[in-house]
Amino acid sequence: MSLADPPIRAALVRDVVPGLIDGDPDGFWFHEMGLCEHRARVDLAVFNGHIHGIEIKSDRDTFARLDQQAEVYNAVLDLITVVVGEAHEVTVESHVDEWWGISVAREGASGVLIDRIRPPEQNPQRDAEMIAHLLWRDEAVELLDRLGCARGVRSKPRYFVCKRLSEALPIEDLSREVRQTIKARGDWRATPS
Repeated sequence: MSLADPPIRAALVRDVVPGLIDGDPDGFWFHEMGLCEHRARVDLAVFNGHIHGIEIKSDRDTFARLDQQAEVYNAVLDLITVVVGEAHEVTVESHVDEWWGISVAREGASGVLIDRIRPPEQNPQRDAEMIAHLLWRDEAVELLDRLGCARGVRSKPRYFVCKRLSEALPIEDLSREVRQTIKARGDWRATPS
């Protein structure tokens, strides 16, 4: 029997995500987070002191889009895990970077089980400007204002604001500010400004 996305996603939410946010009182997660102005969407985004993206490639999926997705994930996410069905277990390593975590979803007697094959490591390819683009324009301007760096950006386009923000903070500080800002949103799916 080949596993589809819904039972794998349900097993992740039930068995894996709680462990990822355990001990982090500010931890949270959600489905389908758009990245880099929606050039790609990660299946699960877990905020637990990092931005940990989890991508599902079920037995019914292919790796056809993964190269494009990986480029975006590598620019933005602190940690990345790909969860594959057993059909992809042998070939998945050749499709992802060595710092990506790999897990395999298997059908068990009591439902879908997720076996971790390799834990994720810190992503060395993050791009500060792309991380800044996770913020809405008004959020980025407000952060620049708090940092005393907003002079001359209030009327500028979003790409300019994000570039300035990426230059104003070290990447770890920027990533922390972005996580806190996203958490503070009432409805993160609302249209960005």
